[in-house]
Amino acid sequence: MRNDDNTCSKKYPKEFRETTLPNIGRYAQYRRRNNGRSGKVKRGQRIYEDMTNQDVVPYNPWLLKKYNCHLNVELVNTTRACKYIFKYISKGSDSAILKVVHSTRNTTETANTIEAENTNKKYDEITEHIESRYLSSCEAAWRIFELPLIDKMQKIEKLPIHLEGERSVVFREGDEQVAIENAEGKFSKLEAYFILNREDEHANNIKYPDIPMYYSWNASAHKWVRRFYDKGIIISRMYTVSPKEVERMHLRILLLHVAGATSFSDLKTVDGVLYATFQESARNRQLTENDDAWIACIEECSNSKMPAQLRRLFAYLLCYCSIENALELWRKFKKHFIEDYVRRGKSEEIAEVKALRRVDNILRYLGTSLSVYGISIPETNDPINDDDDSDNDGGAQHDGNSVVAPVEEIVDRMNVEQRSYYEQVINAVLNDANRDRRFFIYGSAGCGKTYLYNTIIDLLARRNISAIVVAFTGIAALLLRGGQTAHSKFKLPIDLTAESTSTIMAQSEEAQMLRDAKLLIFDEISMARYEIINIIDRCLRDIRQDERPFGNIVTILGGDIKQLLPIVSGGRAEQLKSLFYHCNAWHSFKHMKLNVNMRADPAELEFANWLENVGRHSPEIRVTHPRSMRNDLVQIPNECVVEDVVGAIYGDIDFKFPTFPQLLADRSIICLRNDVCTEINNKMLRRLPGDIVTVYSVDNVDSDNPEDAENFSMEFLNRIKYGGLPDHELMLKVGAPVILLRNIDARSGLVNGTRLIIKQVSQNAIIADIAFGVNKGKTVFIPKFDIKCRVDTHSVNLKRRQFPVKLSFAITVNKAQGQTLEKVGICLTTPVYAHGQLYTALSRTKRMSALKVQIRTSEHQGTAKENHINRTLARNVVYESVMDRFQ
Repeated sequence: MRNDDNTCSKKYPKEFRETTLPNIGRYAQYRRRNNGRSGKVKRGQRIYEDMTNQDVVPYNPWLLKKYNCHLNVELVNTTRACKYIFKYISKGSDSAILKVVHSTRNTTETANTIEAENTNKKYDEITEHIESRYLSSCEAAWRIFELPLIDKMQKIEKLPIHLEGERSVVFREGDEQVAIENAEGKFSKLEAYFILNREDEHANNIKYPDIPMYYSWNASAHKWVRRFYDKGIIISRMYTVSPKEVERMHLRILLLHVAGATSFSDLKTVDGVLYATFQESARNRQLTENDDAWIACIEECSNSKMPAQLRRLFAYLLCYCSIENALELWRKFKKHFIEDYVRRGKSEEIAEVKALRRVDNILRYLGTSLSVYGISIPETNDPINDDDDSDNDGGAQHDGNSVVAPVEEIVDRMNVEQRSYYEQVINAVLNDANRDRRFFIYGSAGCGKTYLYNTIIDLLARRNISAIVVAFTGIAALLLRGGQTAHSKFKLPIDLTAESTSTIMAQSEEAQMLRDAKLLIFDEISMARYEIINIIDRCLRDIRQDERPFGNIVTILGGDIKQLLPIVSGGRAEQLKSLFYHCNAWHSFKHMKLNVNMRADPAELEFANWLENVGRHSPEIRVTHPRSMRNDLVQIPNECVVEDVVGAIYGDIDFKFPTFPQLLADRSIICLRNDVCTEINNKMLRRLPGDIVTVYSVDNVDSDNPEDAENFSMEFLNRIKYGGLPDHELMLKVGAPVILLRNIDARSGLVNGTRLIIKQVSQNAIIADIAFGVNKGKTVFIPKFDIKCRVDTHSVNLKRRQFPVKLSFAITVNKAQGQTLEKVGICLTTPVYAHGQLYTALSRTKRMSALKVQIRTSEHQGTAKENHINRTLARNVVYESVMDRFQ
């Protein structure tokens, strides 16, 4: 079809592309090779010249040959496609309404007569359809022989939802009494489910939606009968309930989450308390949103008698949760928040002021303040000294006083490369006229990048020169003095684009800190998209009123280019386009490479050299597969290869308190896929002593339009799994290691990737110890967070209230970046598929003896025999175009 300007309405010809970009939620952009080939196409009397891959619609050759007709095939990349499918199945064939009239010489008169008749005619669509229906011979024969028009591949078991005494009874008009008599002694599927749980203990662990998988419905006997043979795939569907039917909706929520209910009253009972409504029951099971959850959270944590942590917990609740009345919550627990100050002899008035100041200090670091939540700090005439505060908010922060060694001694510890780069950076900071003001420092793990950064930061701090210190990941930020994530420091949106901007206001305290700073350090730059660097560049130019790159502040970008690259959709081509060296100011950066590995142990140094070769996929370690002839393989040392990586990493642990939790924290298994991580995590959780605590999230559609919520069922929202989003069903135990999925508070060591050991867990709060870093052993309180995200695959804005953690017996390679572990397992059920994955996984430990690798043999990896020698090979993806830039 052509538009008015004679262009194609479907945007053909398309642009050439080397890879397919799925474009979640929109039409995919398919690979179209620019191979120089073209051809002619004849349509009617017209011949179209020079048709290329740009003009070809998406197609499937097998379908074209089978059906011998036009077939346009599109990638299904959103759940909304089901609406499109059902529309075309049920809309019927194309049709038109025609009317036969006697022609006259005056065609204008005839047309006017027909138009007048149509205007005065009352259109009956149903009658019109019946009277004008036409069936072709093929379709008529099909219907005459009563052949099936539709078919179902699976059995669908519909499950009703009704309140007590309100089950549906179907009858003909006038037969009401007979229908009532016939219904006596018969049960609905829901009522029969309650009876089944009372009579059959096998059903006690099965939820109502899952019962058809194990029991079949006997319609004549009106009861569930246990299945003893496989009847194929069975899909159960509970009827949807409008949010306007409050009790039925909450009954449905309870049936989704509660197994083994024996009656309606049983569903209303929580911890021995019978509630009047299903809504109250769901609320007390933490299955719906309510402010009582925050009260219960603080109540449970207050039993620990840790006021400093309680104040921090209160700040987290304000910052990350939806608190309706913050002042009322503060007053309710004020005595717990100020307990330590009162114990030290402070008056209640002074204690409250000091406590509120500490909370406000935390909130300001997190980018907000108490005043935003309607809480003001009382004025007092008494002098207040904050130096004796027990909860010093420095956390992982360090000022100039943290370095007590003389400057000469610190510099003497550096090697020649480090000292040279240190002097160049310091000279640039102290001399505004210095031409070299932007540096890119890169090198492998162990080459002393972090030591160099921290030395520069500390020595500048001694001269009262401030620096902006950020990293792309939270874990990397914790290793730097005063480090924060780039998103947090510069107030960047999570889902940013090239047009995104920082939300820092020009008159704010944050803006003044950016004006005062003389140095910017941005570490782990290999994972950052160039748009992030451009946004920071624009932000500093605007705030510092200086149009030179980064507002003329001395800038260091650093990282290890052998590690992971940015996560973007669209495959290799889009990933390469997004790399940091495409930023606007890249031409002005001076490159500085750290070559000398600082590890003293010869065994560690040998391992580091092998890792360097793996990271670069050097010719000396490159292996060609004897059968497939692939040359993107490396040999894994025999001492590292195991058949069972779970046993190799965790088999030596005696699961007895109090020794095993820290042993678990110092080791992990790295996988490529989330489903493999889940399988290992569940397996290890069952091995731990103690009872499993199952916590369900509260999921809602994040929209102001109530109709949007009705488009998505609760179980649909519950099943959504998305990167960085905690699962709906979270199973935890005391002693289990978990990993944080959100950046909470870098000063306290709580960032995305922080490993924790659970000390206590309930439906309202997690009390845990930090397992690594300068905050190791510190006890922290983790509440449930309201986490919002856009799930493009389902075209829904989801809000999930859940603990932002995940079990970490096994973690993905992306979560592993930045981690250092005493014992590392790598589970390669499938080959690596992206740049730096193998190198990143292998380099999480410093010793080869601490590394164990399990590889499933396939065409691209595994055991291969050559010259009667078995070798274990693993695929190694390294983008040479990236590595060649930084030789």
